[in-house]
Amino acid sequence: RKGRLPAIRRAVNHLLCIFPFEEEFFRNHGIEATYIGHPLTRLVGPKFTRDEFFRRHQLPPGRPLLTLLPGSRPGEIVRHMPAVTDAARSLRDLTLILATPKGVAARLDLTTFTEPLRAASIQHIEGETWDTIAHADAALAASGTVTIEAALLGTPLAAFYKVSPWSWWMGR
Repeated sequence: RKGRLPAIRRAVNHLLCIFPFEEEFFRNHGIEATYIGHPLTRLVGPKFTRDEFFRRHQLPPGRPLLTLLPGSRPGEIVRHMPAVTDAARSLRDLTLILATPKGVAARLDLTTFTEPLRAASIQHIEGETWDTIAHADAALAASGTVTIEAALLGTPLAAFYKVSPWSWWMGR
């Protein structure tokens, strides 16, 4: 937002930009800036080929794969799961993967979602997010870093986000 520019001008000697458009924008507003690239461009990538990934998780090779990404934090996942499973129930002839970061199952009791996941034929894969995105035909993702990861992996997605009632109230 342009309203932040005066504060940035006062606090920053030289801004390192992670998106290409930022350098020109900030320079045009009197802030020294250099585009250095997004750090994820050097990190994001699948571990497995599509065939290896499909074999590893016993996925049917002929069906389109939709990866569901409800978030990385337990609170986000709990908030998003009902909407994600509802949306998934209306989809037909797709393989559906719920992708969560490694360790989420230990921090979050996913058993409350066992029946909705089963009812919507959603397979849960933990700790292989980049592979689940890279090998998907499309993704449904909570807004956040994962949207950049999907772009870098070349996977189209629809983004969503549901805030807590308190955050909604504060934002209003």
